[in-house]
Amino acid sequence: MGGWVALILFVVLFGLPGTVASLMSVQARVPQQAQIAFHSNQASVLEPPEGVLVLREGGYALAEYADVFDGFGKEGCTVELWFYLTDVPSDWKEIWVLIDKPHSYFIHITGREPVEFRLDPQVVGYIKYMVYCNNGGAAGSRVWLSPENFSLNRWFHFAYQIRGTGPIQRAAFFDGKSMGTGSSDSAGGFLASSDPLFIGGREGHKSIKGWIDEIRISRGWRYTPMQPINPPREFDTDQHTLALWHFDEGPWAPHYADASGDGYTLFSVGLTPVEAEQAGKLAAMWGRLKTNRN
Repeated sequence: MGGWVALILFVVLFGLPGTVASLMSVQARVPQQAQIAFHSNQASVLEPPEGVLVLREGGYALAEYADVFDGFGKEGCTVELWFYLTDVPSDWKEIWVLIDKPHSYFIHITGREPVEFRLDPQVVGYIKYMVYCNNGGAAGSRVWLSPENFSLNRWFHFAYQIRGTGPIQRAAFFDGKSMGTGSSDSAGGFLASSDPLFIGGREGHKSIKGWIDEIRISRGWRYTPMQPINPPREFDTDQHTLALWHFDEGPWAPHYADASGDGYTLFSVGLTPVEAEQAGKLAAMWGRLKTNRN
């Protein structure tokens, strides 16, 4: 009798052997995002979907058209993208590039400050965005990332709008919500630089751990400041579109076409295993691009 009681108790608690195996199989299929903690500082085991920009350590994409992506003045521009993080930077000194036009504007991801300087213990990092003025000034702000507005392994939209010849006006949106507006204290206008447009990383910074999809740069402001927005998951091109990258070529492609029709191709750097001749190839590519533009 005792044996029967033990057998019944086992079945009640654990199910039949086949059921136990099924439960273990289901547990093995639990999405990895439930198992990844903030500040793991390890790459996600999730496989990237088709049609996204994926970066290995040290990789980035660039558009070497120096006079195209920052000469807007009063008209202004809207820079927006969708991104997906599988981790966050380890601390405030670690910077991951989403979009960067050096000496002109940027959108970065940074880690949180040391404990003694931390204003909110739940903050895991920041989205930092800034624009530079042509008289040496700058203006920017940041979005605090915490469990209230952010989680790993999820797509987020971010838009940064800039305009003005002095002072510069700014507006930002994160995950459909307005992050407020502001203007620079400087009377200087929007600074144009001779640097390429970098996506996902750049020299001197770590590449993001995650994926980037759907980048669009537009003339003028697409979104009304201080109002919630509902950006499409896939951007369309229209008369205001300056450049649009869908990344339909897939992860680790050597280049990505501009869907706007203007021909501003993104070139990949460091997205495949490192080769000795890679630096030389990059220098030669820049030289060809500059020659073709002149």
